[in-house]
Amino acid sequence: MLNRSLTTEKENLERENKSLKTIRGSLNRTLEAIFRFSNLPVNMFCPVTKSGAKERRCSVCQVGWKPYNSSCYYVYLSSPWNTWSGSRQECIKMGADLVTIDSEDEQRFISELAPSYFDQWHGYWIGLCKITRGWFWVNGAPLTEEFWINEPNNDENRCALTNTKDNTLKSWRSAYSWQMRNRWICENKALIF
Repeated sequence: MLNRSLTTEKENLERENKSLKTIRGSLNRTLEAIFRFSNLPVNMFCPVTKSGAKERRCSVCQVGWKPYNSSCYYVYLSSPWNTWSGSRQECIKMGADLVTIDSEDEQRFISELAPSYFDQWHGYWIGLCKITRGWFWVNGAPLTEEFWINEPNNDENRCALTNTKDNTLKSWRSAYSWQMRNRWICENKALIF
C-alpha cells in the first residue's frame, strides 16, 4: 500500500516536473523574443553584460539610476542646465517624470542623493508647480508634505526646486519655471521581477 502510494506520488511529481519544463521553455522563448526588440525598455533595465554576448543582467533600475522603495531616481549633474519644462521633457525622454516627493523619508533620500549647490538660488527642479488652485505635483496630486525654506511665492507659473545646502527638511524654494535654469531629478517606477 505504501509502495503504491509512493509510486503514484512519484509519477505525479514527474508529470508536474515535465509540465514546468515545458512552461519554462515557453517563457525562455518569449524572453528571447522580447530581447530582440531594442525599442523596449529591456535594454535600459537588462543591458548585455559583454559585447557580442547574449547574456543580460537585469536590475530594478536603469544604469545610472538609484533605487529607493518602489522607485528609481536620476539626478542630472551635467550641463546645460534647463528650465522646469525642459527638465521635465528630459525626464520624459527617459521614460520618467520629475520627482514627486511623498514623505519625509523620501525627502531625506533625495537630499542624500543630490549634491548640495554652492549657492542658495539654484537647485534641482522637482515635479511641483503652482497653478490657480494651488501647488500640484506632475502626477496631479495636491501638495501634502511641504519642505519649504520660506513660504513659497504663490504667483502662478512658479515651480519648485530643492537645494539641500543647509537643511534637509527646509530645502524647497519657488522659482519662475520659464526663467530659471537648474539641474533636475527624475523618478520612475522600479522594475519588478
